[in-house]
Amino acid sequence: MISRLALCLILFAVAAGGARAQEGGSETVGESIGNFFEGLDMRRTPPPPADFVVRSRTGATGYTPFVAPAPDAAKDAKKSAARAATLEKELAAAAAANRARAARVKIPDAPKERRAETKQP
Repeated sequence: MISRLALCLILFAVAAGGARAQEGGSETVGESIGNFFEGLDMRRTPPPPADFVVRSRTGATGYTPFVAPAPDAAKDAKKSAARAATLEKELAAAAAANRARAARVKIPDAPKERRAETKQP
C-alpha cells in the first residue's frame, strides 16, 4: 500500500515537474522531484560542508585530463605479429602436452560378459 502511494507521488511529481519545466524551462525533473519532497518535509537540505572541506577545495583543482598518446600503427603491427607467433607456439606446446597426458590415461575395458546376478533368464 505504501509503495503504491510512493509510486503515485513520484509519478505525479515527474508529471508536474515536466509541465513546470516546459513553462519555465529552468527547472529539471530532478529538481522538481526534490522540491516536491522538500515541500512535504520528506527531504532535508544537505548539511553545510565541514571546515576542512571548505579549506581544501579552493575551486582550482589543477586537474589535467589524461590523454593517451596516439599509437604507432607500424610498430604495433610488428609487436602484434611477434606476439601472435609467440602465442601460437605456446598454444601448440600446451596442445602437445595435453595429448601426451591423454595418451597416458587408461580407459577400462568393457566387461566381456555380465555378472551372474545381472543376467536375465
